[in-house]
Amino acid sequence: MERAEAGRDGERSRADTLRGRLDAAEDDLRQAREAADQARQHASDAEEAIEAARRADAEWKERGRWTRLRTAWRGE
Repeated sequence: MERAEAGRDGERSRADTLRGRLDAAEDDLRQAREAADQARQHASDAEEAIEAARRADAEWKERGRWTRLRTAWRGE
């Protein structure tokens, strides 16, 4: 009977250890998902900024050379 209790206690200890490792792995996964979500948001923000810069550049080029020079000369 003592062997059975010792075996049971050993299995409980092993189960507790595995539960702790599983909880730690779940925390790591949650943090990785949050980091991935933040990275996606930063990438989206960067894409929007790039598109805005492209639009501004296209608008600038559409103005014509003399208009651009006059605008630059005035510091506008």
